[in-house]
Amino acid sequence: MASRSLPGLGLTGFWDLGASDWKPGMDTNMRTLSVLVQTAVLSRTAALPGSPVDGNIAIVATAGPHLNDIAIFDAGAWVYVTPKEGHFAWVMDQEELVMFDGSGWVVFSAGVKNLAELLDVDVTTASPTDGQVLKWDAVADKWKPGNAAATLAGLTDYDGTPPPTEGQVLTYNDTTDKWEPRNPSAGNLAGLGDVDFATDAPGNGDLLQFNGTSSKWVPFTPSIELSVFASGTLDTSEVIFSHIAGKGFTLPSALTGSLAVAAVASTGTAVLKIKKNGADVGTITFTASATGVFAMASATAFVAGDILNIVAPSSPDATLANISASLVGSLT
Repeated sequence: MASRSLPGLGLTGFWDLGASDWKPGMDTNMRTLSVLVQTAVLSRTAALPGSPVDGNIAIVATAGPHLNDIAIFDAGAWVYVTPKEGHFAWVMDQEELVMFDGSGWVVFSAGVKNLAELLDVDVTTASPTDGQVLKWDAVADKWKPGNAAATLAGLTDYDGTPPPTEGQVLTYNDTTDKWEPRNPSAGNLAGLGDVDFATDAPGNGDLLQFNGTSSKWVPFTPSIELSVFASGTLDTSEVIFSHIAGKGFTLPSALTGSLAVAAVASTGTAVLKIKKNGADVGTITFTASATGVFAMASATAFVAGDILNIVAPSSPDATLANISASLVGSLT
């Protein structure tokens, strides 16, 4: 079997047993290992030494076929090793750890000593002066030195036309993406630019919730969901669910949003009663179906201490079984 190049460092191996041509390849292997294991180079920016001595190692910085290769002066001649992506080398003249990223050598950020070595910072194109700050340059995709704004007028997200007057406040205009001087609202939420009561007026007990689509604060009704599972078939007038209110809530008319499903459908009609403090206020009806239909003539309010029960029919259906139900209401 002929020798072949190995993955990773590209060493050569697998000569035929007894082959006589293995020595040059093995010599290259040993030299490559000697250089690439804990690599240290003279420089990555200077030209190769004009009068090198055996053992000199450097990263080729000049354009040409060996740009970015690791050059080794050995036995009186330069030989080259092409680095793999992710290879590290210590650069002695700059005292820094660099990594080959597939296209060039870059300073490894875990070993940086100052801002100038960070890949997303440019303090060399324009050197910083006293009092400057780093500002993000979206075009260059870099942090660059710049002057800090001494006034609001110097900020790019501020629009001072017309100029502010006494007592005004800054309000964000999401159309222009600017902060602008405006008169404060007349003491209520409805006067604020980022609050929307026109689309949906608030009701008793509502909260304000931020709407990411409209970028407005809008009324939101906090909800409550009461869930029950009745295993197997129902017993006569069995109380399958009981809940004592710890805080006030209201179940809406027709119990809109509530669901009831049985794993096994009813054969006939089964009507479960929803009770408040023992009085009927609604029903869940299964009519030869696995899906329950809710009925509640009007919204029913519960206060702390009220008891909500769901009660099985006095004549249970023979097949209706394994009922799951969720009653959805709003906190008050």
